[in-house]
Amino acid sequence: METVMDQRHPRTRADLAVMLRSRGLRVTPQRIVILAAILEAQDHFSAEDIYSAIADDNPGINLSTVYRTLETFEQQHLIRRTDLGRGRIVYYYVGRPSHHHLVCHHCGRIIQIEEEVLQPLLDQLLVRYGFHADLPHQSIFGHCAACLHHGGEEEPLPNGKA
Repeated sequence: METVMDQRHPRTRADLAVMLRSRGLRVTPQRIVILAAILEAQDHFSAEDIYSAIADDNPGINLSTVYRTLETFEQQHLIRRTDLGRGRIVYYYVGRPSHHHLVCHHCGRIIQIEEEVLQPLLDQLLVRYGFHADLPHQSIFGHCAACLHHGGEEEPLPNGKA
């Protein structure tokens, strides 16, 4: 039986099918292949990353299928999306530890921060406004210490996001 690796333990195709069924999703060969590629990704991934990982062995799966499947997986809380300021949306598998990002507008540096850093904000929103915020995977844009220290002398991002 073929196994798929993630950071915690191997998963068989049957395990992947159980994951899909547990969320009320129909099990298809395309969804199994795409879910396997997601679990093999070590970090954030884009639709294009997943497509590149599976295209050679799965010529019947096109990029639009990957996009639709990622949208379905996001709706079923298997993955989360975020914008890291690089002109494309990236995703993260929810089975990995939650975290957030600080993204520098000027140099593009991305600093990963732990979920508990935002806990005081969540607490204040609840106490002051009675609002329970859902911040599952956030990117906070600003300027990193190096760019602030150098007065913005670092080279700006090539996409003009300075």
